[in-house]
Amino acid sequence: IGIIGLTELIDRKSFARDDIKLITGMESSAQHLLQLTNDLLDHARLDAGKWTPNITLFSIRELLLKQIDKEKPAATAKQLTLSAHIHENIPDQLFGDEKLLQRILHEIFDNAIKFTSTGSIALMAEALPHHSNKRFITVRFDIIDTGIGFDTDFQERIFKMFELADDSSTRHQGGAGIGLSLCKKFCHLLEGDIQCESHLGKGTVFCITLPF
Repeated sequence: IGIIGLTELIDRKSFARDDIKLITGMESSAQHLLQLTNDLLDHARLDAGKWTPNITLFSIRELLLKQIDKEKPAATAKQLTLSAHIHENIPDQLFGDEKLLQRILHEIFDNAIKFTSTGSIALMAEALPHHSNKRFITVRFDIIDTGIGFDTDFQERIFKMFELADDSSTRHQGGAGIGLSLCKKFCHLLEGDIQCESHLGKGTVFCITLPF
């Protein structure tokens, strides 16, 4: 955190272009290291049973549309089309952990953008059929991309910690194999689940189901 703060205080106008690139690279690396550290701490906190969901009433439509807006700059930089389709059967106001949902969605969008070079990424959200013996509704979120995809062998271990695909094009994108395993634990904490289906060279679908 100290390194990030110092780089933000530097007056970059007084430096040459190459020096500014080095400072920017240092700041980016520090941000990445901080994120990895926080993710590892979150894993430890979840494993110790020390994380309690923060349940509040919020607008699911507003959250999803804002999330799309947050992800658009990264998608636009790669000339990807980003869209959201929210079914009318989802009540606008729901009780749930708004921050955790945002975090789960961001992680999946981040992966989709990272591993998609051309095409599109779409979010589909709908409420699943309601069972009379349950007082909650379950919402399904599908994030569909036209990216590089991966083989069926990796699908069985994609949510395990530190797992990375063996494909060289996947490893070239970087990553530590922490984010998706954290998403799985967050979904289970919220009494939901996350699954994926992918075909090498044909894209990936991540399916998140959560009760509200």
